[in-house]
Amino acid sequence: MTSVKKWMQLCFLCCALGANADTLEELFATAIENDNQLEILTLSETNTRLVIEKRDLPKRIKIVAGANDSRDGLVTLYQTFSDTPSTSVVLDPYVTVTLGENIETAIGVSTDIDFGLEEDNEFAFKPVFTVSQPINPLIGLEPSDDSTKIGDSLSFFQASLNRENRVRSLKKTVIDKIKAVLNLEKSIGDAQRSAELARDALARENTIGTLNRESLEYKRLESAVVRGDQALETLTLQRRLSWQELEGLVGDTVAELPSDFQAVSLEIASSYDINSHPGVQTSRLGVERAEANLEEVLERFIPTYTVGASYDLDGQQIGTSFSTGFKNLTMSLWIAGDIDDQSLSAQFGINWSLPDNRAEKIGDMEAANALEIARLQLEDKIRNTENAVALLRISVLGIEYRGNELSTSKEIADLELVEKQKQLEVGMATKTEVANAQWNVEKLRIDERVLRLDALKFALDIEGLESAESQ
Repeated sequence: MTSVKKWMQLCFLCCALGANADTLEELFATAIENDNQLEILTLSETNTRLVIEKRDLPKRIKIVAGANDSRDGLVTLYQTFSDTPSTSVVLDPYVTVTLGENIETAIGVSTDIDFGLEEDNEFAFKPVFTVSQPINPLIGLEPSDDSTKIGDSLSFFQASLNRENRVRSLKKTVIDKIKAVLNLEKSIGDAQRSAELARDALARENTIGTLNRESLEYKRLESAVVRGDQALETLTLQRRLSWQELEGLVGDTVAELPSDFQAVSLEIASSYDINSHPGVQTSRLGVERAEANLEEVLERFIPTYTVGASYDLDGQQIGTSFSTGFKNLTMSLWIAGDIDDQSLSAQFGINWSLPDNRAEKIGDMEAANALEIARLQLEDKIRNTENAVALLRISVLGIEYRGNELSTSKEIADLELVEKQKQLEVGMATKTEVANAQWNVEKLRIDERVLRLDALKFALDIEGLESAESQ
């Protein structure tokens, strides 16, 4: 792999161009800016993060106020029309304050206020103070939400990965469009040479006049000229179309194709950890989420505990309560004392429902199957990724071989051009032969640019082997 790296650093990437040419990075930037799909993926990534933030907002103090008895309302007017009519206005408000995250203490105050509008009806104020404290938040005995948290991580990771992959895909598409134009330029050059040879052959025949113009050989010469011109025209139109496709992709006019490139390193570490591949990480998060979900399904029944107290200031009554809830059973205990009467009372309540576990058993099997599916998907992903990395290593090695072969071909073509130029000076070669030798050199330069673009695509593939987090 060291030889690959050394060879690549002789010639490659990133673009320092001619005066009027667009750099490759500029083309990348305009293509990215012009891509609606990338904008959609970016907004989707932002929305994924916002959804997670909204759900994870910590609980704040909650204050609720209203009527203590929804049937009577907050303000009640009593009016009688008997022999001794009377009027009474009663307020029945309550206020409950619930504390925030991991405490959730509910403190309430409710009261009856009678304004005593009649002479024999005095003003009355009857407050009742209550406190209710769930025990589960205080001791951390709450249902697990690990599967939700892992799912959030997976969603955000996938959204980020989709955006990164889209950026790389856009860059590759820009490269492919440039390669298409370059290959068409080479085809146009070949077509021009062929058309010139056909025209020269016809011109020589017209000058020498050895063939009858109605003969088959002469018709073949004329047909070769027509075919050459038509092929050249078709290729020129195709090149124009490819150029327009490139401009449509980047959303701007392209003055000139990138030409010169700086070095790029094409190397996959021999110690590359397959687990750092984004696809493998995604599948592994899927397994972790399925494992957490199965645990939550099998341990869904966590008992709840609540204690409370109340104080009726008017009736001088103090009460305490304790309640607990299980899967199909809830129990509560209420103990109250009356200070004035010096009495004590207790209430015990129990509720039980006949369990139906059929749906739960099906849910257990679904969760277990989902975990097995996730594990199998992870195994397939690891295997496929290992194969893809191995193929990428071979492709990188192929870039080295192509580069070595191209260097040799360029050296030979340069020598042939020099030789033809010398032969032209002494009359042993024609201008057409020199032009063909010059074109062979130019074609190899185009091949070199195409090779560099192929190397850049492989560099993007290597970049994709690592996730954003590991980078």
